[in-house]
Amino acid sequence: MSGNIFLRVYCKETIDDAKVKEIMGAVDFYNGQPITRNADYGFMQLAEVALKALSPGINDPATAVISLNALTDILAKRLYSTLPQTIYDDKGKVRVYCPATTFEDIFKKCILPIWHYSKEDPYIQSEMPLVLNQLKEADQRKKYTKLFDELMVKVKTSNGQSDV
Repeated sequence: MSGNIFLRVYCKETIDDAKVKEIMGAVDFYNGQPITRNADYGFMQLAEVALKALSPGINDPATAVISLNALTDILAKRLYSTLPQTIYDDKGKVRVYCPATTFEDIFKKCILPIWHYSKEDPYIQSEMPLVLNQLKEADQRKKYTKLFDELMVKVKTSNGQSDV
């Protein structure tokens, strides 16, 4: 948005117009969400496909399950991968800080809406425990066990199952 600060540069000397142009040339603005520049975009696209497939107008739970399974596969690969949040200069000083989405955040943004939107769909609800078990098995470090178990309790409760 025009007029908003998007970058602060701290330095001891005055920055001339040529340096401002050089800095601005290093900043990459883009329209939309190109997957080559936003690692989370693919996750969000798969979740969106699943949600649209579950909409009453489309009503295609098979496509939603395919999207959910693809999402599960890439989530399993993302369990312990994070983008660097800081970039250092040659002397080890932090020069750029860019917050990255955590696994838990991307899981919650993608899986929870699918589960919530599909509470009445038996096909998706029968698939969800399988998805959670697959992710739990992939989590060999047991870092996200609590996250998966909490949703599993909700899924089983909504399905009328009591063996949690």
